[in-house]
Amino acid sequence: MVRPTKSPKGAAVKFGASVSPESWAKLEAYCRKNDRPRSWVIDKLIARYLEKLP
Repeated sequence: MVRPTKSPKGAAVKFGASVSPESWAKLEAYCRKNDRPRSWVIDKLIARYLEKLP
């Protein structure tokens, strides 16, 4: 039996981004300390940043 296709709504989007080694180290340290995945932290940072835009 064939699996039904997933709806594109709500699907994760993969992209690449470059960050400095210092920023990466801070991100990794935060994720380990708070037991959070990098994707969760990045989602929260983007949402917070976009709220501040006019």
